[in-house]
Amino acid sequence: TYVESSQTDYIFGRRQIPGTTYWAFDYNYINQPLVEELSDGSKKSIIDSMSTFLLHAGVLVTQKTLVSMQVSFSKLSIEGADSETHLADSRLQLKYRISNNRDRWGFSILSELILPTGDDESYVSYGGFGGALQAIIERKYPWIMTSLNLGYQYIGEAIWEEIDHRNQIIAGLGFRVPVTNKLSLNAEGLGYISIGGQRHDNPGEYYFGGLYKFMGTYGVFAGVSVPSLESPQPEQIRGLVGLKFISAPERPQAQGPRCSIKPFSVTYNARVPTSEELQSLLPLPYASSSPPEKFIKIIRPGEMTELTGTGVPIVQDSQIPLIIEPYNLPPRKSVKSVKFANIKMSVTKLSQDAYLGTEIFCFLKQKICSGEVISSPKWKHSINWQYFDKNRRTANIYYAGQYLDNPVSEWKGHKVYSTALSLEMQQLLDGSSYSVLDILYKNETEAQSIPILIADDTFVSNDTRLELELSVEVCE
Repeated sequence: TYVESSQTDYIFGRRQIPGTTYWAFDYNYINQPLVEELSDGSKKSIIDSMSTFLLHAGVLVTQKTLVSMQVSFSKLSIEGADSETHLADSRLQLKYRISNNRDRWGFSILSELILPTGDDESYVSYGGFGGALQAIIERKYPWIMTSLNLGYQYIGEAIWEEIDHRNQIIAGLGFRVPVTNKLSLNAEGLGYISIGGQRHDNPGEYYFGGLYKFMGTYGVFAGVSVPSLESPQPEQIRGLVGLKFISAPERPQAQGPRCSIKPFSVTYNARVPTSEELQSLLPLPYASSSPPEKFIKIIRPGEMTELTGTGVPIVQDSQIPLIIEPYNLPPRKSVKSVKFANIKMSVTKLSQDAYLGTEIFCFLKQKICSGEVISSPKWKHSINWQYFDKNRRTANIYYAGQYLDNPVSEWKGHKVYSTALSLEMQQLLDGSSYSVLDILYKNETEAQSIPILIADDTFVSNDTRLELELSVEVCE
């Protein structure tokens, strides 16, 4: 909202194509935006309140270049005078992304031309041309995205009595937390530090709000901001609400064959790897033989280590490798979208200790795991940390809570859970740089085997499978 993201073509969680236009309308209201401190220490409100309507429009020129324009109108209420509406200064922006979309670190450069389209006598314009240049640094984590803005702004006429805003350092820090696929929450802080100015001359705000996406191309946002003052007053809180949407051009169709989008549905059953295949997959996420003293043995689906009194199979300290073998897939370039890709299996989970959620599901070839790794200190020498990030965490915790809703039995005082799982592959991959298609395909034409692993107290039946539906372009 205030702090810039490094993204250019990745809007509303989808990659857009050149020619896509981006629009944002927002309204904000604030009381006493401009207060003068008199010589006797008292304060005088110059502007009682301000309502601002802002239009932000942009076009994606290339995958890495976004050009945009910001125009706003402000309605001012001044004591003893009629309310007036004025066009404020406008900004022409050019953002260029240096990094690639798959990188966890994002780097972009944002340049701005500030146009004196407003009326400087009505407090909505600096009265002169200006410019700004910012570096945007972004870091993606599984559960949060952080953005850091650092830059410099110069406006030659930005001086009013003793307030000097001609030379300013721009500093901003923002956090975005995706709550669901449609809802995200933001916490941001942005400040302009005047070079050579007084501390109270440095404008800045802290923003707290959220964005809700719907229909794929629309988003509504709302929030509040408070000024970065030593003791901001309740009446100085700014309220914001707005709408964002994009308009994407139709992808150009090459002259020639007539093409249409058709569904491609298939189910692939998982199988046990051969001895040679298993050797090529080592090491597994957990040590499978001694040393070390603690190790997690390899078993097959349908194999159990115990049987409860009511006949429910259970497994302890085991890992189950499987291979899903996609075949006869259409060429990757013909796949327009993945409607669903779900790994289905029937499992039984023994909750034998305090580490109830320490189960993992891994894609072995890509070394991506979902769930929670064993946290007991006695197992730390048995964990192959190359499967986990530098903080010794999985890519996400999606898998950890999928099987804890249906207790069916007890064994030695511990609950046993059983369920038929339907795991969304994209959810299992969240927090990594891989997509579902990256897992399915070796290159543009060939599919690849998908080695997976389930550990460590989960019994897996013989029905594990991948159910897949793609939207594929078929040309005649």
